[in-house]
Amino acid sequence: MDYEQRRDIIEANVREHDIEAEYYDLLHKEIFNEYEQDRIRLSLEKIIGGNIKRPTILDVGSGTGNLVSNLLTILDGSVRPEIVAVDLSGQMQDVMKRKINYPVRYYLKDIDSFLEINRKSFDVVLISSVLHHLPDYEKTLGNIIKCLNVGGTIYITHEPLNPKYMERRSMNSILDVLDYSIYTVYYVGLLLRKKIKRVKINYRVCDYHVGSRGIDPIGIKKALDRKYPVHIEFSLYPTSYFLAGLKDRLDINNSFEMIIKKITPT
Repeated sequence: MDYEQRRDIIEANVREHDIEAEYYDLLHKEIFNEYEQDRIRLSLEKIIGGNIKRPTILDVGSGTGNLVSNLLTILDGSVRPEIVAVDLSGQMQDVMKRKINYPVRYYLKDIDSFLEINRKSFDVVLISSVLHHLPDYEKTLGNIIKCLNVGGTIYITHEPLNPKYMERRSMNSILDVLDYSIYTVYYVGLLLRKKIKRVKINYRVCDYHVGSRGIDPIGIKKALDRKYPVHIEFSLYPTSYFLAGLKDRLDINNSFEMIIKKITPT
């Protein structure tokens, strides 16, 4: 990918996320629904366990603070993590600062620029709904692994699955039409109740790896396994505005989450 294309992707992400920041939690019901939030908390409980009294945590593309908020909910009060949050949208960070009543160190940068200046190592790196926005997510993950402590974990979630791994795609398409119809009613209701203002967002450039591309978790695993001392597991699951539970029962998956553990020093 050349410099200009990378610049266009980053600029589009800043622009579109600044526009939607104030209403992000209301607009993105595929993230802020009971099914997704319960799943995230269960995963975080498994990852954050252990004897680390003050884990160092990096939240990549922290947005409005979804993962940090869930993390602080499940942690014992005696555990006081050191949290660094990186996001390229100042408006998203402003929302997170209002939501999170906890000392967080904020960096207003894209993750690749942050990693160039970072000299800190981390026990846990959180990445939710971010890889598909990155110009070169395999390169970025490699650089994150380098700043991960041995035994540390990268938690990746809510990423669009490459269509070649989707089964029952016709049923998924039917449910997506129904789901979007329900979402449209929900969205109109928000407008009528003046909970949001009408915003025009163009995801074409900023969601670079969505649609026909998607993200290939097996490709990520193979690429990182060749270069880094890591153990990688991933699992598929459904995302949906309102029908994730139904898709789960029907075993219709369109997203994945991944856990990367660093085994030895890089």
